[in-house]
Amino acid sequence: MPNYNESQVSGTAWQRCHTVTVRNPLAGVPTIEFAEERVIAIDGDDIKQWCQGCGKTFDMAGTFPLLDPATNAPTGATMTHAQLYVALYSLYMQTAAERDAQEPTP
Repeated sequence: MPNYNESQVSGTAWQRCHTVTVRNPLAGVPTIEFAEERVIAIDGDDIKQWCQGCGKTFDMAGTFPLLDPATNAPTGATMTHAQLYVALYSLYMQTAAERDAQEPTP
């Protein structure tokens, strides 16, 4: 029996991170989790499927190479987990301050 409305398609597929979650427990080691999805682009439509994801415990002395997001090429620079933690903390504090400035005072 033929498949209803069957057609030939062409496309590409890739995997990407769509959500980053940082856990900063009061009594514990911070962790970062990357939720991933597989995108299948077929004839102008994107089909998304959940993938396994990955994560890491912050090691303040640990380092990682920086990559250019546009090309995925190494920039030659590295960053420590501690520097990333400081950057995320700083962004949080700025964002919280901006929110607080918008709230009416009691």
